Amino acid sequence: MEQFITLEETNRGMEETRILIIDVDLRRQKFFKESIFYENTYQVEVVPSVKEGLEYALSNKPDLILFGATENSVQDLNFLNLLQKGGCSSPVILLIEINSQIEIVDAFRKGIKDFITFPADREFVLQKVLAIIAQNKENERREYLDRQLIRVEAIQITMTTLSHYLNNYLTSLDGNFILLSENHQPEEMDPVCREVLQKSKIDLQNIKTVIRVLVNTKSVSFTQYDDSMPMIDIRSALSKELNKEVYL
Repeated sequence: MEQFITLEETNRGMEETRILIIDVDLRRQKFFKESIFYENTYQVEVVPSVKEGLEYALSNKPDLILFGATENSVQDLNFLNLLQKGGCSSPVILLIEINSQIEIVDAFRKGIKDFITFPADREFVLQKVLAIIAQNKENERREYLDRQLIRVEAIQITMTTLSHYLNNYLTSLDGNFILLSENHQPEEMDPVCREVLQKSKIDLQNIKTVIRVLVNTKSVSFTQYDDSMPMIDIRSALSKELNKEVYL
């Protein structure tokens, strides 16, 4: 049994869906505005020319582009190439009145997502449009997650590399503390020097803990610890790690 997509399912969780209609046919404009995109979750922009459509698409990255007849009554499919070159991956539905197989095949080769032949049944158009919008939203979500994954991996690699450098310095510093302790018994030290040495050892362990937390960070979120630029939020993980050492 075919599973239909409802307006409620498509709009659930969406703030606003941007629709671009490039068409001079007033009947089709009215059809889409009044019968398909009448919900207030849709922002519909109608333009009569490829030039205006391209400008809007590249600036706003609409969730769907409906490409019909333009001012000169010619559907310039070079528009699809210009979209791709401009970094706009919005799906395009071709609006036609004569079902020419050769032209449709050529349009698919150039990058359209689908086509609608008019006159068309409202329910047929509705399902086709909603399905493409939903797929586009899902693709955007996956691309976002992929970018986040790459970002996290890059941060982890960077932190791991930096931690190796820091560990080398800390190992050297740790050795210096050991030599200092062996050559100067605590009771022989000046009280101030003894206190500084003890605090330095504690600071050294805390630095090692911070490095361990950073290297093991899997989920990246940002916070501002002061008025400086945003930094990776490790406050919670670091507190847990420091508390472990307190009870050891």
